[in-house]
Amino acid sequence: MGMQKHPDTTHGESAKEFFEAWDNNVAALDGLYDPTDERDSCGVGLVAALDGKQRRDVVEAGIAALKAIWHRGAVDADGKTGDGAGIHVEIPQKFFEGCDHQHG
Repeated sequence: MGMQKHPDTTHGESAKEFFEAWDNNVAALDGLYDPTDERDSCGVGLVAALDGKQRRDVVEAGIAALKAIWHRGAVDADGKTGDGAGIHVEIPQKFFEGCDHQHG
């Protein structure tokens, strides 16, 4: 028994016809989605050492900034994993030298 296409997926229309129909339909929709509800990030923090020197207190200040925005729901439904909110830190390439054979 081979794989069969679902009958609803064979419309016989070209991609151009599909997208024209989609655009016409989207323009006429009055659904629950309201584009005026779209917003950018509720907050963005920037912590940096103006002298360019790497210091632990800068990283700690970044972590404190993350803790201050816990209300934004940056935790996944399992309550353990995040949504990508975090900090960016520079890690020298030399740190990773020799790690590839240890961890695969």
